[in-house]
Amino acid sequence: MKLNYDHKYANGFTVSGKPLSAIKKVADGANTDIVIEGSKLYIREITTGQKATLKLNPETGLISHPTPSDDGAYDGQKFEAQALMRKEVRVGALVYIDDGVKNYGKCVILSGQREYTTSTSTVTFQFVPYNAYKKANAASLKKAKANAAKDKAKAKLKEKNDRAKDKVKKDATRKKRRKRKTKKKGDGKK
Repeated sequence: MKLNYDHKYANGFTVSGKPLSAIKKVADGANTDIVIEGSKLYIREITTGQKATLKLNPETGLISHPTPSDDGAYDGQKFEAQALMRKEVRVGALVYIDDGVKNYGKCVILSGQREYTTSTSTVTFQFVPYNAYKKANAASLKKAKANAAKDKAKAKLKEKNDRAKDKVKKDATRKKRRKRKTKKKGDGKK
């Protein structure tokens, strides 16, 4: 586990629900990905420890030309492609991709699906150029820090308001006590 951002919850945080969903919520708060690879759960930035060693092109197993599949997070630079099954093509892998028409350079594999048939084994995967990935992560981290600062400011304001309300209640109680004491002193003189 290595968090991208150590998010501190100003008002604390209570976890409920299924364990994997709860871990995902906490990881999202820290702007960190979770990946299950084999039987291991990784909570870290997906490219941590990765080196770009595979050059994927039609000669090395790329079957289809990449097609755009962006959801808006990468400014239209997310693509989907299909290749012959390779163990190097997995989530977080850094791969050089060149389909013969366009050289995408160093890319990050974001997700994928392996398919096995009697004649071939393929993997359909989504990828984004490394620079676009880094840019999107930097923007996301900046947004997470801004949201954490807002939460911290709200928590401080709430604490200040709670102290003010508490002071008003204490002052009112003291005033009532003083009134009772003076009333009792006045009753004793009659």
